[in-house]
Amino acid sequence: MMKKTILILSLLCLQGCTLLVTTFEIGGAAATAEGASTAVEVAQALDIAGTAGDAVSVKETGKTLSDHVVSGLTGKDCRLIRKIRGRGDYCERPLPNLNTRNKIKVFQIVEGIRPVNGKMGPLTRQAYWNYEHEVKKWNPKIYKKMPKTAPEIIRLQQDNGLEAIGEIGPKTTRLLIRLHKEIKDGFDKETKRSIRDLDRRSSQGHVIWSHQRTIEE
Repeated sequence: MMKKTILILSLLCLQGCTLLVTTFEIGGAAATAEGASTAVEVAQALDIAGTAGDAVSVKETGKTLSDHVVSGLTGKDCRLIRKIRGRGDYCERPLPNLNTRNKIKVFQIVEGIRPVNGKMGPLTRQAYWNYEHEVKKWNPKIYKKMPKTAPEIIRLQQDNGLEAIGEIGPKTTRLLIRLHKEIKDGFDKETKRSIRDLDRRSSQGHVIWSHQRTIEE
């Protein structure tokens, strides 16, 4: 019976990712990769123990299981298939995809850029440049929740009694601005609740510590 796969991964991320030790043990056979100096080498070492799970992962997400590991460790979007096909670097900074007018309009709504016209004008280019050059850190959570593709826009329009054309017009823009505010307010409330919970746990810990110290004294 195949032994449980054991993975020991230690990465030091400076300009790239340095793999210190990666060990796979499968059915008594161990493979160890040491001294890999790039994130690509990390992924290749991890993929030595590729399983059926990789096929499912690539089909569903475009990433192998090891891609997900490296992405989590680097905070970047890492895809071995992109590097192999010559479509970019293995690890890239996650940035919004602005390849359609709908996506540009949603980006403008999220960034508070007006007018929302779906054009890469000076303000929109500057906002994207800030993320591209890490002047600001791109947080995709709200952007991902916003409908952007034609099917998503059609569904939104149908649900709100608008003409279902799949394009973001003036009425849909106003609807998306309201939706963005609702999503953002939801995230803000969640963040505030998390901070309150953290403060409460901290204060409770302080009270317990103070009580124990009083008893000991």
